[in-house]
Amino acid sequence: MFLLYGFLIGSVMGLLTHAKRNGKIIKPHNKKRVFEYGFLLDLIFGGVAAVVIVVLTEPTTLDKLIFTSVLAGYSGELIIAKLEAAKTNQIMNYHFLQIENELNSDLPIQEKKRLQS
Repeated sequence: MFLLYGFLIGSVMGLLTHAKRNGKIIKPHNKKRVFEYGFLLDLIFGGVAAVVIVVLTEPTTLDKLIFTSVLAGYSGELIIAKLEAAKTNQIMNYHFLQIENELNSDLPIQEKKRLQS
């Protein structure tokens, strides 16, 4: 039952975060070829983040549940953005090293020695 309460509280906080960021609540709608989710994504992000935090912290009282759910729901989008940035950074570093290795393997040996000195 705590998970359901956590999800509901986190969803409300996600909705409030959406309203604060956009200045209003944007309804889901279609734009030519793209579906804009509007407030639904923030609602889901807040709810899922709250459930994850509730599972990790295992609050024992209703006060602790509300407190952790509010914090997690409010920072749900931030948590997801940080995870996305970390993953993007990891992918960029992998590709950077791959390109650097390919460029170094194509350089003649004399050119490598000149660059190192």
